[in-house]
Amino acid sequence: MAFMQFNKPTVIFISAIVLLEAINIGFIFYLLQTRKCEMVAVPSGISEETPANNASQETILKNASPGETGELEQKPGQTQEQALAEANPAAIDNPVLPPGTTMPSVIFNTQGTIISVQSDGVTIQGDGSNFEDQKSRELTIKFEEKTSTSERNNVARYTGMAGLEHLSIGENILIESSQNIRGKSEFTVIYVNKI
Repeated sequence: MAFMQFNKPTVIFISAIVLLEAINIGFIFYLLQTRKCEMVAVPSGISEETPANNASQETILKNASPGETGELEQKPGQTQEQALAEANPAAIDNPVLPPGTTMPSVIFNTQGTIISVQSDGVTIQGDGSNFEDQKSRELTIKFEEKTSTSERNNVARYTGMAGLEHLSIGENILIESSQNIRGKSEFTVIYVNKI
């Protein structure tokens, strides 16, 4: 079997083409990764455009910032687990979050049982997953025109206030908001799913 032999200019030309293609592929990969990071950096429900006025900026900050309800106060020398045991002893034996897990600074969803249905939303007994102390609290859930309510197994879906007609006291639901709901007991939802 004979191998082709290339002269020096041909080898340099082929090497240059391969090197340029490698640089081109690396550059494309870099651009894709940069765009991916930009897309992830914008939280759900918050526009990528710069707000036109201070009221819009305040609304965005209010929606992105956590509430203060249920936040643990650690005393000097006290561990987070000790502070949790002091604030909510039941969370040690029956935790909502796995032990040793740090509470995320941004939370968009939780679950609970409906305790009342109003004309513009529902009140649920939350499971405590959006509070650092993991205490179950009543949550006031507000609906808006774009809120989507799904039946169990997504058999049917309702939009806006129409979804309220299909919710009943005692049903368990999962909810998702475009706002950061950590430490908040009242917020607007975009998705409600029966479980």
